[in-house]
Formats: sequence, structure tokens, C-alpha cells
Amino acid sequence: MWGDPFYTPGLRMDYLFSEAGGTALDQLASSRTLFAFDFDGTLSPIVQRPNDAAMSPDMLAALVALSSRAPVAVISGRSVSDLRSRLPGTVRYAVGNHGNEGLPLPFGALPGVAEFGAICEEWRNQLEIGMDVGVHCPGVEIEFKGISLTLHYRRSPDPIAARECIDQLIDRLWPTPCLIEGHYVVNLLPEHSLTKHDALEAVLSHTGCSHAIFIGDDITDEYVFRDAPPNWMTVRVGANADSEARWFVNDQAEVLNVIRALVARRS
Repeated sequence: MWGDPFYTPGLRMDYLFSEAGGTALDQLASSRTLFAFDFDGTLSPIVQRPNDAAMSPDMLAALVALSSRAPVAVISGRSVSDLRSRLPGTVRYAVGNHGNEGLPLPFGALPGVAEFGAICEEWRNQLEIGMDVGVHCPGVEIEFKGISLTLHYRRSPDPIAARECIDQLIDRLWPTPCLIEGHYVVNLLPEHSLTKHDALEAVLSHTGCSHAIFIGDDITDEYVFRDAPPNWMTVRVGANADSEARWFVNDQAEVLNVIRALVARRS
């Protein structure tokens, strides 16, 4: 079990670039650590169009430097093919669909995943029919990701009305999906899908590392923050009193400083 710099039960999140945070980063750098990140809003800024998301050149260089020195995982709601197209080849683990795609063997063959695609295809058909007949949802976009679906409403002229529309559509779906909220998105996953926490556990086991750090910004990342054991360091992008992360950085731009600090320590 780690000491107070990593985890103190019942303590509110602290700023990572503090004296205690520096001590925690020192311990991480000297341990067998898996470095794990969300993508959108963490490694890449949030953008209006998901296809436009990209890391800055500085972030790309820092991630290459870190992943050349230690095992790095990116765990995202994106599909693995989409995620891989945005990451350098030095990143060892690219896990997509909220932890349900791209896990290393023997975790890669998950029970029920073969059925997930058919379920999501059926949901897509039901949603398209619903949006064509009776439920008008301006600005709502359906993203089909093979074994999950995402409904985007960031570009809707009325996000509140769009979200009400989405709720109406979801209430009609069969089978009933599991929902994961996000920044102007609602993710639909089949029952028994894994979470990012499950995925991080699997990747950590595969690496043989004893410690992990995970940095994320979204509600989907709270699955990791909430259930993290003492040997995981959890960092949220943006302070939030409702978050279960132990540490925070102010914004997405500071994630670059975290990676650079880790690279310097690993060097």
C-alpha cells in the first residue's frame, strides 16, 4: 500500500503540482508503473467535431518520450482503429470502446463481445427510425463504433432540448442499454460491458507493473477514480468537488506538464 502522497481516504482532491503531488510523482517514477490516459479532453483538447481531435505536436513528442521509457496505455471511448490513428506507434496499449476493445490477450476474448455488434446495429436502426418518425432531434449525431454507440449533441442549437430528445429515444430502445454520460455525449453499451476500470486492471496485470497512474477528464473516467485501489494514482483534468479522483490539474494544457515531469523523472 502506498503512503499519504498517493491516497488518503476521505480527503478531497489536491492539486498535483504541489509539494505532496511532487512527492507522489517521484514515487511513481521510481516504481514499476503503468502510465494510462484518456484521450479526448486529456491528451487532446475537446473539439466540436470528434474527427478533428488531435494531440498538439508538443503533446505528441512528450507521449513518445514517455512511452519509450515505460508502458503507456490510452483507454478511450473511441474505437481502437480510430484511437490508433491518433496515437504514436510507441504507445503499447490502445484500448477502445470504454475498455471493451483492444485488451491484450488473454483478456482480449471477452465473453459476449461477439453479440455486442449485433445489439449496437439494432440500436442504430431503432434510433434512425425514431429520429425519422416522430422524434425530431436537431444537431444530434449517431456514432456507430462497432460494439458501442455514442449520441453526440455538442453541435445542437439547443443542447437541453437535444438531451431530452435523446432520453426519449433511449427509453424506446430494446434491449435496454447501459449508459455512460460524457461532455455533450451519451454512450450506449450492451449489458455486461466492461468499464475503463476493468480495462486498466487487465492492462496492469498484463504489464506486471505494481503501480498505475490514470489521468482523465470525463464522467466515464469516474469508474476508474471511484474504484481505484491504493496503488493507483488518479488525476482529474479540472477540479470537481463531485469527483472521486485523488488529484487534479487545472486544464488539459497542464497534462503536457505532467507528462514532461514524468519523462524527466524517468530519465
